[in-house]
Amino acid sequence: MLRYNNSFDLRLYAWSGEDVWALLRGVWWDIMWGLFFISVLLATLFLYAPGYFLLRAFRISRLVGLACAPFVVLVVFGLICAAYAKAGVFCSWINIVPPFLIASLVLLAIARLALRGRTGSIGMLPSGTGMLKGSTEAFDWACLVLYVCVGVAVTVYVFVRTLDGPSSFLQEFDNVHHLGSIRGFVESGDWSSFGVSLYPAGFEASVAPLQVSEFYPSAWHGVAALLVSALDVPVALAANATNFTFAGIVFPVSIFLLIRFFFPRISKAVVLGAFCTLAFSA
Repeated sequence: MLRYNNSFDLRLYAWSGEDVWALLRGVWWDIMWGLFFISVLLATLFLYAPGYFLLRAFRISRLVGLACAPFVVLVVFGLICAAYAKAGVFCSWINIVPPFLIASLVLLAIARLALRGRTGSIGMLPSGTGMLKGSTEAFDWACLVLYVCVGVAVTVYVFVRTLDGPSSFLQEFDNVHHLGSIRGFVESGDWSSFGVSLYPAGFEASVAPLQVSEFYPSAWHGVAALLVSALDVPVALAANATNFTFAGIVFPVSIFLLIRFFFPRISKAVVLGAFCTLAFSA
């Protein structure tokens, strides 16, 4: 026994190979789950930040701009990837997200300077009576947070809890196509929806049973490819993180905006909608 400062004991144990392997496996497990949740945070940032600033540049209200940001981002990402494919530019996260984000910030700055002194925003939600004290905007933001919290909690319980690892995937149905498409995006640099193929480049293209590339809606694949490109995570982990982001965050936020718009004066409906959004499966 070695004693330091009369307070800490350093005991020497004989570690077996199984003990070392168990320790390394536990450390690896924690790292992979950490990468999973980092991927979720990054996917959320990619889907919301550029679109939010772009919509704010067009005087869309903060709440509506935030809720609608993923739709704008997916459309713009698709156009950028299609243009890059035509120009022969190799796609990666660094030449897709930062240029879009910078352009949105520049447009926002120009709009603020051009409209200095003007007030008001487009896309304000109908004002309601609200269950919470204070302004209607405070009620809206509180409900938005509620929708996200419930969505994340349900997704963790139903989806994440059933995974046997962050890179777990179901070996059935068309998962081979989807995971292969993500890998093909990353390796070929062609992220266009107009040229999707499981054998996009190099050796894979030479052994393709059919030389076919066709249109396939690939917004989901593009988001997962962004995560693989940015963090170098496994394809299956990126796919799970993308599913988590859409199911736990994007979908509940979108449903909040829908319910808030159609029931502007029924606050209870808006609040209870948070608990109904993920109550039913497709």
